[in-house]
Amino acid sequence: DGPTITAMVGGVDVVAPVSRAGLYGRVIAGGCAISATPCGIAQRPWSTLVRGRILAALAALTIVVEAEETPRDLRVAHCALELGRPLAAIPGRVTSPASRGTNALLAQGAHLVRGPVDALDLLYGVRPGELDAASLPSRLRGDLRALLERVGDGADTAGKLTRAGEDPGQTLLGLAELELMGLLGRGDGGRYLPRQSLAGR
Repeated sequence: DGPTITAMVGGVDVVAPVSRAGLYGRVIAGGCAISATPCGIAQRPWSTLVRGRILAALAALTIVVEAEETPRDLRVAHCALELGRPLAAIPGRVTSPASRGTNALLAQGAHLVRGPVDALDLLYGVRPGELDAASLPSRLRGDLRALLERVGDGADTAGKLTRAGEDPGQTLLGLAELELMGLLGRGDGGRYLPRQSLAGR
């Protein structure tokens, strides 16, 4: 139920194929559509390449789940490499055509992702739950560190955290990141609680 961004191959008001109109409606109801093409303009020969660059530029980490070993299937991966963004792939059966691209990326040096923990390691440099008070200042982003400190100081609900005028969406995203990293848990009434690893803070 998180907000979703879709990068369109045509204008943001052009849904292609039309059978995806329902999905498009659900996406923009809670997220947004972006495009390098003006409204009302259909897909152009270069549109897919531009969309791939947008996706790679937006993502802190590109993970290829399935892909054949073709320029078209690996377009976003190549864009990520050109932009200097981290690239990872999920391995698959050597007999599956849908795994040939991901396995080729791994052979060329892409990071291996076996599950969510590997992805979090690549994004944050630590496994969930491994951060402690000593490593926190040097290994946690400034905005997340400040958010974690506010929770520790008693602002332990989303409502309390946003009363000072902070953006609710960014606050909720930060709380989710801290939960995924194992630094926050949920207590009674949905209150956020620092994990035991921060008890000595």
